[in-house]
Amino acid sequence: MTCAGGQQFGDELGATAHLPHVAGFLADYRSVKLHTLAANGATPEQLLDLASLVTQDTCRERRVCPLCTLRCTCSGSTSCTCQCNAACPEAPSQLSSDGQRYPIEPKVVPLVFGLHELRLCTPYWSCEGHLRTDGEIFRLPQVWFYSRSLIYPRLISDWLALLRGAHRLENPWHIAVSYSESGLDTGFSIEPDVKLIPTVDLASLQRDLTVLAEGLVPEVRALARDYITRFGATAERRDRLDRPNAGRGRGSPRAPSAGSSPPVPDRPRRGARDSAPHSARSPR
Repeated sequence: MTCAGGQQFGDELGATAHLPHVAGFLADYRSVKLHTLAANGATPEQLLDLASLVTQDTCRERRVCPLCTLRCTCSGSTSCTCQCNAACPEAPSQLSSDGQRYPIEPKVVPLVFGLHELRLCTPYWSCEGHLRTDGEIFRLPQVWFYSRSLIYPRLISDWLALLRGAHRLENPWHIAVSYSESGLDTGFSIEPDVKLIPTVDLASLQRDLTVLAEGLVPEVRALARDYITRFGATAERRDRLDRPNAGRGRGSPRAPSAGSSPPVPDRPRRGARDSAPHSARSPR
């Protein structure tokens, strides 16, 4: 397997120089030297999944709501993306499987929109958080999603840890395993890590929702590119070491490596449903 991640995507800090927020995030990430994947690097499948994530269309390239037919103001087109963003008044209903009865709650819409924009982490339930009549928290802010690959929850988890290390969040957040009783697929949840929060404050958690929504797409994609650059180069060097005739000239025959395997084809993704919008109702 050869994955020249550095050649394909370039140096991430240079590639994001026009985005100071993302470039600064990566600078912080590298400064703490957080080693997140195994010492032996990443598998070919993981690198392919990371590459798939960073090549997905953003909301500037393709509309996020799958059933959106709104006509834009600049040309009257139903496919133009000039107004596609989380602030669209139709987003709460368009992103829900039952938008008339259960539109996405306002404070969590931007994070739900961001997960949809990643294209490979489809949300299926969300909540902005609620208090009981006595002022105690009844439900925490959270978003549940399916993932096309296990590397994506891992990637988001690493990003959440970086945000915490950089003191950009008021509370610690993490990825937890979740599920829906309507099926057997395993899901994941972006939620506060209440075990590490001495006093849980809903307003504080909802402020964190804004920070998460603003950074999710650009920073998770940037982190994925950085992983491709670092671990793809490691995989390429390891692949060369596995080939006994790697140093022979172009015209020399090359014997197959004893431990080599055929290239890994692009495989169908499992563990995710289609891109249908999720419901604001609790699946339990």
